[in-house]
Amino acid sequence: MKNKKRLMNVRELGEILKLKIPSIYGLCYHKKIPYVKMGHSLRFDIDDILKWIKECKVQPKGKGK
Repeated sequence: MKNKKRLMNVRELGEILKLKIPSIYGLCYHKKIPYVKMGHSLRFDIDDILKWIKECKVQPKGKGK
């Protein structure tokens, strides 16, 4: 197994996504982003976040369509 950090906290995710912490909490509140609740803390699985980003991706329309 690779030695990589699997779970991130809100601050770490904010740095990666370039979002402010309240924005991340808002996404969680509206269940728009995958997260794990551990007691009173939220954690984000890097693999789930990468999958979520792919699923949110909007493809450009082709020319002439």
